[in-house]
Amino acid sequence: MPPDLKASDYCLDTHEAWQYAARQIRSEEMVVFVNTKDSEANYPYLKSECRFRYRVPPFVHPQAPTTVSQAFGNFMYSKLVRTLRSPLLIVRQKSVAWAVEFLSVGENRARCVQAGFVPILADMLREKDMHIRQNLALCFQYLAEAGQSVVESLCMLGVIKGLINMVASDNRVLRGNAFRALQDLSAVSHLVRHELVKEGNVLAFILKRINEEKWQSIQVTALEVLSKCISGTNYNEKALKELLAVDAVPTAIHLIQSPWRSLQESACRFLCLLCMHDTGKTQAVEKKAVEILVPLLSDVEPRVQAFACAALCCITVNIQGKKDFVIVEGIPIILKLLDITDEQLCLYDIALLLNVAEYPPARAELFTDGLVALREIIKTSTSPLLKKRAQQGLQQLHFKHLPHQFPYDKMDKLYLKGEPPSRVTLADAYNNARVDPSPSASSSPSPGAARVSAAPSPDSKGSSRPTSPVSRTKSPQHRYTV
Repeated sequence: MPPDLKASDYCLDTHEAWQYAARQIRSEEMVVFVNTKDSEANYPYLKSECRFRYRVPPFVHPQAPTTVSQAFGNFMYSKLVRTLRSPLLIVRQKSVAWAVEFLSVGENRARCVQAGFVPILADMLREKDMHIRQNLALCFQYLAEAGQSVVESLCMLGVIKGLINMVASDNRVLRGNAFRALQDLSAVSHLVRHELVKEGNVLAFILKRINEEKWQSIQVTALEVLSKCISGTNYNEKALKELLAVDAVPTAIHLIQSPWRSLQESACRFLCLLCMHDTGKTQAVEKKAVEILVPLLSDVEPRVQAFACAALCCITVNIQGKKDFVIVEGIPIILKLLDITDEQLCLYDIALLLNVAEYPPARAELFTDGLVALREIIKTSTSPLLKKRAQQGLQQLHFKHLPHQFPYDKMDKLYLKGEPPSRVTLADAYNNARVDPSPSASSSPSPGAARVSAAPSPDSKGSSRPTSPVSRTKSPQHRYTV
């Protein structure tokens, strides 16, 4: 309907007329000139003509009768609390699905927690319906982002044990949702990791499920759960011993050979954490892990390279690991990785170089090209940590002996110029200065002895303090500098 041009407010009516004309011609953008009144109260800029840019909005379609607006949704939190406890199965199924939608948004998540969703969802772990259990696992996954207090409440309500029971299910969707929930919860709170480790058999059960699993996405998530239980905020020796006792190292080595990059990355990280223990290093060397990891240093994926290098850093602490690394010709590969374009990979590579260079044949092979690359890193890098590691690498490459083979008796000639000054204590000087009571010494005293004999004995008490040939001030001890 065209606007009424005879209305009192001519400015507003003119704008409506332009809007109507724009809709008629379906134009995207129009420049509208509106004659304004010279009224300071209504138009403070006192311009006789104002220029407005108007963009025609799209036509607003009426909403469907089933659309839930935001205002209507505000009343649904208390209603969901009631419907989640409904005796009807179909109502509980729809309510849990609706709860997943609410918990996926941060603002709604906080209001759901305030309305009392957490204890109700924990009580629903006893449900046998597969649809409800799948959505329950998703609810707990989203609740991991609600904060530490909510995660602590989930631990006290027994949610972690319920998720472990879901992991044992034959349903692939339920297993995947449960593992993702455990991954997010264990990343947030140490209480979740403690719940998984304290039983003493949960980690072994998860490792067993990984060996039986056929879907690589679930294997990746399960490996991340185990990795977080090992590392967490601190080194967890109990978790390591439990996993090493059930052959976790062979499992990790087997998964590293998978064609999936994401699975290779998670398996390398898991193997790196396992090899922090001496038993893990020994098992990795026995299973020929070095031969499998060295080709991954040339992979096209940087994260696979980084975690493979980190795993080799832990394995090459073992002497046999160093020898295996040289045998499989890994020295040229780590020389190529000494590049500052990827700082994380370069740090891992220098750490690997430091470990391998303790083996004399490897040190001799690294000496020439390694010195050039490390000096270039020191000269061009802007990272203080990278420069420090490179300096340690230079020091390691110049080292010529193993710690147990170092000739400490020849340290002065190796590291010092000239002979160090003699160390004479005051007690030794006093004992040497005493007069020799033998007859030969009394018959032919030396000039030095005569000077010493002129000094009064320590028991004599005189008013004047005699001078002593030995200085009373202690000279600073000589320090050996490399």
